[in-house]
Amino acid sequence: MVGYNASRGQYSGEVFLREVAKLRVEAGAKHLGIFDVDIYAKGLKFIFGIALIGGDFALISLKRLSFPEELLFERALKEAIHELGHTLGMTHCPRKDCVMSFSNSLQDVDAKNADFCEEHSAQLRLILGEG
Repeated sequence: MVGYNASRGQYSGEVFLREVAKLRVEAGAKHLGIFDVDIYAKGLKFIFGIALIGGDFALISLKRLSFPEELLFERALKEAIHELGHTLGMTHCPRKDCVMSFSNSLQDVDAKNADFCEEHSAQLRLILGEG
């Protein structure tokens, strides 16, 4: 399969992101791919998701988010919002409760909300033309 790294037993998030980009549905729209395989990025052991800041494409992986299963939806929602936030031009937030904070572990995902902090909320309003 495309992007598989046999020595790691994982798939490249960057390669998957390029594959998602080939599935463009509508020009200018934001696209989210959802996968159930373990993914990584250069310099990291694994990632929950990936997006280009200001790009049109993002993806998340459910593989490491699904244990225990009852937390899967909440975790996936947070990571989807986070990665789509990147497509809107948002960067990581130092506030651990903001959905835009970087998650390096399930504890990090669980510690953040599915909401933007005040600063990122203001940025979102500007992006949407409401600010």
